[in-house]
Amino acid sequence: MDPAYDVLARRDPVEALQPWLARDEVLSCGVIRCFDLAWALDRRGVVLPVSDLLIAVCAIRTGATIISADEHFRQVPDLAVLQTLPTS
Repeated sequence: MDPAYDVLARRDPVEALQPWLARDEVLSCGVIRCFDLAWALDRRGVVLPVSDLLIAVCAIRTGATIISADEHFRQVPDLAVLQTLPTS
């Protein structure tokens, strides 16, 4: 395992994101953005689990790429998604 990933794996995930997001923003603005995304997707006939909505909102907010085989994420506009890790 890459040593950088090992260090992050042992940290609190919220603490690891702290440089990019304030905790109160995750709780307030993140929830509002989650509702907005859920509403926009619902108007297109797409309903996602709340957990996927929260992950998508955080990824979009930070410019992160989601690595997942879950098809839900591909239905979210402006979300960068990879099905597998790129090989070098």
